[in-house]
Amino acid sequence: MRDRSSFDRAHAVIRGADVVEMVDYALAFDVALDSLPAVRRHAIEVLFARNDYLTSSNLAAALGYPTTTARRTAEDLAALKVLTVNKIGPGKADERQLTEWARAALATVRSALFSEPAPDTDVDILGWTTSACKLGR
Repeated sequence: MRDRSSFDRAHAVIRGADVVEMVDYALAFDVALDSLPAVRRHAIEVLFARNDYLTSSNLAAALGYPTTTARRTAEDLAALKVLTVNKIGPGKADERQLTEWARAALATVRSALFSEPAPDTDVDILGWTTSACKLGR
């Protein structure tokens, strides 16, 4: 998403609000997630649901994709700082899980959009402040 601030502000205006609130930020974040390739989005959802480390083989089984596809997808997400990688050692499968930031951000978005329980900590979603900000209109 090129200009998230325009999107979340536009959503606030459409809602008739005078401030950008968490629901506006969360919707912008959700739209950004929807723009991900399906396999990346599915991997994020699987790792969010599992809340532990998964090998490429385990991730592949959960995704229904070949192990090579799951490994490449996980490498892409790790490069984007969405996953952490636990290097086990030579001849052993690396394990991956969502970063604390990614897990908290996804939980915050789900809380704001889908009435799921909110995380215990404040979250900085892609550099957006999660507190309300006034619209200059």
